[in-house]
Amino acid sequence: MRILLDPFFDHHAPEERHRRSLALADALVRGLGWRDAVGWCAPLVPQPLVGALWIGGRLSRGTAPFADGVALYLNAEAMAETGAPVWRAMIGALDCLLPPSADRAALLRRLTGLARCVSLALEVAPAPHPPRVKLYLRAPADTATRLADLLAPGQAEPALAILQARAAWPASGLTLGLSFASGSGEPDGLKLDVCLCPDCRRVAGVSPGLDERLRAQIPGAAPVLDAGRLALLGTGMGGKGQRLNIYVEPAT
Repeated sequence: MRILLDPFFDHHAPEERHRRSLALADALVRGLGWRDAVGWCAPLVPQPLVGALWIGGRLSRGTAPFADGVALYLNAEAMAETGAPVWRAMIGALDCLLPPSADRAALLRRLTGLARCVSLALEVAPAPHPPRVKLYLRAPADTATRLADLLAPGQAEPALAILQARAAWPASGLTLGLSFASGSGEPDGLKLDVCLCPDCRRVAGVSPGLDERLRAQIPGAAPVLDAGRLALLGTGMGGKGQRLNIYVEPAT
């Protein structure tokens, strides 16, 4: 389980938010003794663009938040520019964070024009686990699902079947995540996140009883589902293995 924070959201202009968020991320990394990872934060700031840096902390039984790992997400949708400048900045950041890879370069060339970048993420865990680098993309609905099937044929189908949707998913409700091996720089995983807000459910025609179907699929998820509203469903493959993720908005 991971808690996500959007630091200083209500109190500062975007430029100041980013500066303070990066300082907070740096302090978390240093405070936990991961001094060798501090330098990884720098490429997450693709100047002259301005973005919001979200911070995620793992929650594990018996440990304090952030004790088992920190995830840093550069939210491109908060940047002052969009489109090609953001794509170039994100690719440049990947090239700074990862070793050169012909496979990565070929994949990103294939995606140019098909998708737009929405987030770049760095997951740092205690040694000896290497950091993980991820790129999150948005594309038209048919393109996102075709890309997922192209990169991992058939592996997303079981999770999507749980939704029992009767129509195509809105493009704004699909996020494609690519992960890269820190040692080789090559793509090593894929995740498709599906928005479950009321509008997306209505447009896609999700069959009633989704919460019950998920409780049957993930028995341990019942307390989390009881505590809030189901917001996203994610299906992952490669990298950390095939998995199903649920994202819940706390009840207010």
